[in-house]
Amino acid sequence: MSAIDEAKSYLGQLAPRISAKDRRVARVIRGLLADREATCTWTDDPEGIWHTDCGEAFEVHAGSPGQNGLRYCCFCGRKLAEGST
Repeated sequence: MSAIDEAKSYLGQLAPRISAKDRRVARVIRGLLADREATCTWTDDPEGIWHTDCGEAFEVHAGSPGQNGLRYCCFCGRKLAEGST
């Protein structure tokens, strides 16, 4: 078992016993350990809220996430891809 597989397994074992904040941190770490080509697609709604593939929402006041310098999802750690609604 590789070090990455061991880390993923350990995080999976911890998940039921940790707080919501720590689960978010664990999700980011798992995302960073995931396939480097994996992406998290963000799509915007008419109110300007961007919804993520990983189940979160983010408000951008002006422009798009990419126009504001976001390259990675701040929730899961995967590369950010912008989708259209």
